[in-house]
Amino acid sequence: MAPEIFDPVRFLLPRVQHTPASDMYSFGQVTWQIYTGKIPFPDLTNYQAMFAILDGKSQQRSLSGREIPDALWEIMLACWRLEPPRRADALTVLRQLEAVNLAGQLGQQSPSRSDANISADAQTSSELTPTPSDVIVPNKALPPPSNNPTTYIASSPPPSSISTLDTSQKLDAVVKAASNITLEDGSLSVKAAIARSTEVWLQDLHTLFQRAKDYYPDVLWRVDGGEELGRGSKTEIWGHYAVVYSRASPALREKYFPTGSFLSSSASPAQIGFTGARASFSDDFELFYTGRSSGGLSHYEDHESMDIEEDSKNELRKDLLSMWRTRLNSDVRITTTITDDAVTSEQESKVAVIHSHRFVLASRSPYFYEQLRQTEQMDLHWRVRFESDQLELEQWDLAAAFSIMRCAMYLRLDALYDVIQARIVEEMMHGLFHAFLPFDEHEKITGGVWGAGGCKCPQCAWRAPRVLEFARKDDVKSVYLDRGARRALTAHFGEGWCTPAFAHLSSKTRRTILKGLAKRMIPSNVFPLLYASQAGMKKLEGVKEPWATVSREMLLAASDAIDKVLCGQSAECFRQREWLEIMEPEDDNVERDEKLEWIVNAIQRGMNDSNAAMLYQIFKQSMLRYPDAGPYVRMRVEETYEEMLLWLQNRWTFVKQEGGFNGLEGWILADILRGIEIDDEELLHVLKQPFAALNNKG
Repeated sequence: MAPEIFDPVRFLLPRVQHTPASDMYSFGQVTWQIYTGKIPFPDLTNYQAMFAILDGKSQQRSLSGREIPDALWEIMLACWRLEPPRRADALTVLRQLEAVNLAGQLGQQSPSRSDANISADAQTSSELTPTPSDVIVPNKALPPPSNNPTTYIASSPPPSSISTLDTSQKLDAVVKAASNITLEDGSLSVKAAIARSTEVWLQDLHTLFQRAKDYYPDVLWRVDGGEELGRGSKTEIWGHYAVVYSRASPALREKYFPTGSFLSSSASPAQIGFTGARASFSDDFELFYTGRSSGGLSHYEDHESMDIEEDSKNELRKDLLSMWRTRLNSDVRITTTITDDAVTSEQESKVAVIHSHRFVLASRSPYFYEQLRQTEQMDLHWRVRFESDQLELEQWDLAAAFSIMRCAMYLRLDALYDVIQARIVEEMMHGLFHAFLPFDEHEKITGGVWGAGGCKCPQCAWRAPRVLEFARKDDVKSVYLDRGARRALTAHFGEGWCTPAFAHLSSKTRRTILKGLAKRMIPSNVFPLLYASQAGMKKLEGVKEPWATVSREMLLAASDAIDKVLCGQSAECFRQREWLEIMEPEDDNVERDEKLEWIVNAIQRGMNDSNAAMLYQIFKQSMLRYPDAGPYVRMRVEETYEEMLLWLQNRWTFVKQEGGFNGLEGWILADILRGIEIDDEELLHVLKQPFAALNNKG
């Protein structure tokens, strides 16, 4: 079953519900089972398998003695994506399976071998696919977001040497090891995401090259095969004028488009007679569409010294981008109306007109592929109304990234979605506290240390609430961004909570963040958390805006919980390094003295009948153990435990009832009781605690 079936709350779903996305997850598992002959997760119990699914783990690629082909494995991984909205849909999988040959691989042969783009049976012009040329189609709004999300899980492979590093170094080592690998259901780094996106782009272009006839061709070459197939034998090759014209050299343009042979306004593909070797023709076309050629790059007179792998890709990008910018033979216009939630006037909406090509849209986007198949009009003019928080594509910022990521989900451009998400995490949020690491692995590495392994710069503090708010939108629901933003907001507790963006989060979201912070309130974190809370309160001094009131209330709620931990687990808390640093022999240190005041105030707030006696013992022992502490520290600690002593003597009956004297050392108990008039036998009977020092009570 899909992970959201086991835990719908984790995936921001109201209840358990079977959806097309959960069905596609099951399809991927069934495909793996058919291919390997084994049940999913054969080495795990049902309970272990459930947690493996929730952690985003996929099946082992080979358990049947034979390797699963790359093409089929990619389809399975697309079905197993953790976030339901981003799993492959049935139509996409169908298209991918149609392109897979019997060996389980995508056809990589040149058309001269596979004839994927060539029809040996000539058709009449009346049977040709009509090609549109600039038209108007009724309003086509983007469809509601599909009920399927996606995510990546970093399977962290820490080397054995990592165990000797501190927390920050451990995280850096793990992420560095993972940053250059492509994960089983996605990619972790920007570099890996871009590499994957490039491969998807090249694969789509290869499919377009092989199946040009299925993607709105506007040119049909009738090739006389000559000696290759025998004189008089005709072969049809389909293509797209814009691609060939923008990619071919002047000499090849004249060769494939004799003067007057192509009429862009024609309603059906232009038919051009051509005499020559079909293999040579197909090699040229493979180079035009994919940047690769079975016959090499010899057809480009200026490419003899070009590096095939990188330079040809760059050349391909440049030519296709030029084709789009110059609107060469474009046949689609998209009018995009962008509105802000605060905008009510149509006149204030932003409108942009984008010209494109049907064959590009259909081959790259499943959304456009479906829409174009349903459209019968000759001319295409989509009018899209896109709701956005703030769309400013002139500059690359967080708002632009959010908008592009939402568009990528609408158009089902998974590779683009992955790249933008990776860039938000890595570049804009400086790692977002390793959002791609699952909770268990992150906890194992950080050891529960508050704020470890992430960036605490002001920019990240300001952006984290916006990332969380975006990740929780109904048409986004990004598990990774949600997880990373929550970790970041927990780590930014204190001054990071003193921003309008944080205060404007919903009360429910703020409560869940506070709940997450409470999990970090352990003795080893208590002093850093206390310092952070007081630094936040100090920052809010004098700020009277409404948002500051919200932030102040959140800090006070967290402070109450911190005070309870400090006073309730005082024996362990006051063994921490931060308290030892307070007691170090040092004279003038303003920062240290301020921290001591924060600690004393926290004790005064959190002290009660059950913990006051233990706090008195700890402070008294501190003075004996650290006689060389600075003069101000000694004075303040002595004042504090004297105040505690007076408080205990005034409330000794209540302290006794709460068991507050239990576990004290005898001399401490005697010290407390010196100022109390009480019968010794009664006290011994009530406390049930023998101590010799009681006989010395004054």
